[in-house]
Amino acid sequence: MIDTKTISKLTDEELKELESLLLDQYYESLRDDFWQFCLYWDVEFFNERPFLKDIADGMQRIVKKEIRRISISMPPRAGKSYIASLFSAWSLGNNPTESIMRNSCTHTLYKKFSYDIRAMITDPRFEKIWPDVVLSDNKTSVDGWNLSTSKNVGYFGGGVGTTIAGFGATLLAILDDPVKDVEEALSEAVLEKKWDWYTGVHSARLEEECPEIHISTR
Repeated sequence: MIDTKTISKLTDEELKELESLLLDQYYESLRDDFWQFCLYWDVEFFNERPFLKDIADGMQRIVKKEIRRISISMPPRAGKSYIASLFSAWSLGNNPTESIMRNSCTHTLYKKFSYDIRAMITDPRFEKIWPDVVLSDNKTSVDGWNLSTSKNVGYFGGGVGTTIAGFGATLLAILDDPVKDVEEALSEAVLEKKWDWYTGVHSARLEEECPEIHISTR
């Protein structure tokens, strides 16, 4: 810790160097701590929902490979999909050669999430932390896109029930609200069909040891 007396003796050039050093340390802390990244990104939203810190901590344990799978069940509008999108962006920032798969109840919702994460990666706030992590010029569709450093694909997925072929998830697989509404939730036939899709399609896209996050509405 530098005291005020010492700072007052620094030249303008030394003050700029100190400021740069402190910023670098701050950005490093955001790369290391997902919850701090959430507060950096949207402090008002996450301060109003402190319960999301438990979710953030659990998600970070996924990336550290301390656990293989977590299940999140929360009421509507609690922020579960928002924090999952932020986690996807944060994870790709730290692992820009890997791939994430995210599947949702409809393809329209999948594309909305895909667009949101791409927007996060092109945001100046993201660039300050990961200046070298950028979208590829070659594959930019919301249906599936790459970072400039992606080995195969950076982000892909679709709606539950659709075909997902040709890609494999190496970093993370997210199943986000696979059941659309109460009517689907009460239908054994619909649930069995979704389970068959999960075991036959979703799970088949996971590379070895790829962790999973399951999200549902309580």
